[in-house]
Amino acid sequence: MLGFLAAGLSALWGGRAFAAQQSAEPKIVDAEPVIYLDGMDRISVEGEGIQSVSYSSSAKKVARVDRKGKVTPVKKGTAVIRAKVSYKEDGRTMEKVLSYQLRILGKSTEYFKYDKYKVNITGLTSKGKKLKEVHIPGYIGKSKVSGVHADAFRNNKAVEKVYTPDNLVYLDYFDWEEDYDKSENFIGCTKLRELHLGKNLREVGYQSDHSALEKITVDERNKYFQVRDNVLFSKKNTLELYPGGRKDVSYQIPEGIKKVEWHAFSGAKNLKHIAFSKGIEDISLAFDNSGLVEVTIPESVKDYGGAFSGCKELEKAVIESKGNGKWPEENAFRDCIKLKTVVIPGKMDGSNFSGCQSLERFTLSSKVKDIISKDDVLFSEDGKTLLLYPAGRKGKRYALPAGIGEIGKSAFEGVQHLEEVVMNPEVVSIGRNAFLNARIAKVAMNQRLQKIGDEAFAHTDLIHGSLPDSVSSIGDALFADCKKLQSVRLSENIEEIPANAFVRCTSLKAVRIPKKVRKIEYGEYLFTDGCKSLSAFTVDRDNQHFTAVGGVLYSKSKKTLYAYPLGKKSKKFTVPRSVKKIAGYAFEGQAYLQEVSMNQVSALGNHAFGNSALRKVAFSKKLKSLPLFAFAHCRKLKRVAIPDTIRSVADGAFKGCTSLKIVVAGKRADLKEFVFEDCKNLRKVTFRRKIKNSNDVDAYARNETYKNAGSSNYRKLVVKVPGCSKKYRKMAKRQLYGPGCLDKKAKLVFGKVK
Repeated sequence: MLGFLAAGLSALWGGRAFAAQQSAEPKIVDAEPVIYLDGMDRISVEGEGIQSVSYSSSAKKVARVDRKGKVTPVKKGTAVIRAKVSYKEDGRTMEKVLSYQLRILGKSTEYFKYDKYKVNITGLTSKGKKLKEVHIPGYIGKSKVSGVHADAFRNNKAVEKVYTPDNLVYLDYFDWEEDYDKSENFIGCTKLRELHLGKNLREVGYQSDHSALEKITVDERNKYFQVRDNVLFSKKNTLELYPGGRKDVSYQIPEGIKKVEWHAFSGAKNLKHIAFSKGIEDISLAFDNSGLVEVTIPESVKDYGGAFSGCKELEKAVIESKGNGKWPEENAFRDCIKLKTVVIPGKMDGSNFSGCQSLERFTLSSKVKDIISKDDVLFSEDGKTLLLYPAGRKGKRYALPAGIGEIGKSAFEGVQHLEEVVMNPEVVSIGRNAFLNARIAKVAMNQRLQKIGDEAFAHTDLIHGSLPDSVSSIGDALFADCKKLQSVRLSENIEEIPANAFVRCTSLKAVRIPKKVRKIEYGEYLFTDGCKSLSAFTVDRDNQHFTAVGGVLYSKSKKTLYAYPLGKKSKKFTVPRSVKKIAGYAFEGQAYLQEVSMNQVSALGNHAFGNSALRKVAFSKKLKSLPLFAFAHCRKLKRVAIPDTIRSVADGAFKGCTSLKIVVAGKRADLKEFVFEDCKNLRKVTFRRKIKNSNDVDAYARNETYKNAGSSNYRKLVVKVPGCSKKYRKMAKRQLYGPGCLDKKAKLVFGKVK
């Protein structure tokens, strides 16, 4: 564990490399107080009239410094690095000795994980996770470390202080190709008290969990950030970060600030009151989970979506802003469980008050003209649209008044006490998210209802869903995450079942596809994500696009298998000879099926058998490729024989198959990235593809094909390759033992292959 540095070192970090001295005075710049054995540093001296500089180290057995200021570590310990400077001042030649104390730690790879280019830190090792004081390295070898990955510190319960080096540019690095969102890089770091930012840092990210943070410092030379009153600001009029551990009960945002960054005040439990600067425009997601007790959102604010969500102590909110910015005004007060009084300026999205269990009524601003209130429920001025039902309003049953033709977007979202809603005969439309996250168990729909929006009943307590035949259109994820939903009756007049309609409906037992359904959007993912009780599909006999046999869902021609029910308990399954394609996710998560024979199948969709209980698979001789994650996380699969017909094995095809021991790859197989990643028990991979050219060599491995395979250090893994010329043997060794592939502890064997 790293100890605390000497007082001189703290001073160096506080003003960073003597930046507080006059610019004319010589000073050491870019000096890192801590470096690692596998790193280095480059320092220099700045000032006016400098004629010569000579560097030295007080302990050459610990660190050396050359005449150009390159600092090279030798072993762990401390050394004083000196710079003897000769310079002219007022016509006189002067000499001065500058110095700072340097500490050398072990190799950075003992504490940090890197990406393959060694320029971004992706995480901490087990040893690194024990550090209380983390100094991010400036170099790994001769390469500058430029970024820290968004998730690098996630849930680290030990770290108390973090120091970033001058080289570091991004504290929120993320990879667009892997679809990472911008960082919440200290989430779960409940003991983080100090954050010290270096010279070149220009992206801090979103610090969504900083309730213990007490101190922030920034190098004075930083062009992007500054600290005022221990609060971090960008130099573009944005308040970036307020220390959550600060003791103040009130805070005035300085004049000129236009934006408060996401999560800037997150977890600031001591803060009870906030005063906004004149002209502030964007406070979206800024004060979530803080200790505020009351707030007024001024008219100037354009964006305030999610701004006060999770503020458990908030009791009163006055909204003067009508919002018109890019960020939608949604979830502003979600789960503010003590919120009782809200003054609103006009129509508002119901998601703003989802889960506000104490909110029984709204107060309308005197300027409001387009809303009316009846029995504490809000309606449009013409009385035809129900806009907002207070989330904490008492009463288990609610019947819509006569004349209501539409239930608005998020109208009942997150209501806490209501169990049943009865519609009047005039309702023709239910808006998006209308009952999302509500505790409603029963909705009696009328026979004139025509349209239901996305996620209208998602996350509710519905037990039975019955859509009248008048309904012609339903939205995405309509019943998603309805854990208690046991049965569904779909309208006979719908033609499309949209994306994710029933995902994670864990109690759903059966689904009937009506006559007119011609399209199941993302059909491969509709019923294979968490519908563990679903034992059979049925299809109307007159449907021209789908059919079901033995409870399995197929296209009408039976050429495509769309979905195999997760609750079907058969151990063996032979795909019918008519089937040419198995759709993506078709068997995903199937917990009973142990053996599959593919028969005449020529194509598989992505994730087709992922997370299933398969122990044995017989491939079709017509199959030409294994797609992305086709058998990923099949934890009981032990042996695989990839036939000669298969040309390509896509990324992650067998990733996480922890019982997989033996693989025989056919004469044409070309392995892509991460194919055997985390196959901990992989013992032997035999290739039948002969090496005739460099493409054949490449086919054995791509980036991290065998990552963490054959135990975490590859010790038990043998890769057998057909005999070849000396030239290609060398190429094969370079490829397989190259960066991101096999460790040299794995055994590579050339010889006869049957």
